[in-house]
Order: sequence, then C-alpha cells, then structure tokens
Amino acid sequence: MKIRKSYLIEINLSKKTNNPFPVDTFLDGKTIIGIEAFSASQITKSPNDAVVANGDILGQAFMSLDVGGSQPIQNLPLSTLLTSNNNGIMKEFGNLKLRLNKSYLSFPNPSIITAGEVILLNFYYED
Repeated sequence: MKIRKSYLIEINLSKKTNNPFPVDTFLDGKTIIGIEAFSASQITKSPNDAVVANGDILGQAFMSLDVGGSQPIQNLPLSTLLTSNNNGIMKEFGNLKLRLNKSYLSFPNPSIITAGEVILLNFYYED
C-alpha cells in the first residue's frame, strides 16, 4: 500500500480495564485503509513527550473499533498491528469509517499499565 495520508493518535493509559481513544474528530468521515501500532522499542517518546508503552503492554491490549454505531472489530489483539509482528507489513482494513470517540483499548489485567504512558496508533486514510 502506498502511504498518501496518515494521522497519529496517542491513547493515554490509565489503570482501567477500558481505555478510550481520545476525543478527536480529525478522522471523522475519513476512510481508514490501515492502522499501525508502535511500541517503545520503535518510538520511545510521543510527539507530546509522553513515554510510549512497551511491547509487553501492547501484547496484553485488545482494540474495539466503532464503525457507524456498531463494533464489527472487537477485541482485536493490538500486537497484530505491530509491523514487526507482520514481516514489516502494515495491517490493512476494508475502507472503514470509524467513530474514534466510541472506540477503546481493553486490558484484562489493568494492573500492568503504568499510568501516564501512551499507545501510539497511526491511521492511514483517504478523504
């Protein structure tokens, strides 16, 4: 896939089972064609200078995405979005129109989370 447009979001983690995506309307109405996750072994600090969560945290995180009021993507292991786990290939999605304010990450064991760390997700999109 050729990258034409991308948008990076930071999900601030707290010691809760469900960690919501940030309230951000930039991607509303955009067609999502791919999503990539990053761990601390790839990027140590976010653009806002927050510590990026390590691979152990991503390995225990699950993503649920809201698409038009339903959640066809539920409990997708976040580790599947690390290109290092996919032979360097980014996960492509079937042209989804997401509602990020209704999407979230879940952690079966939230005690592993260090509050203040972030998970970085890069969304590849078209208008």
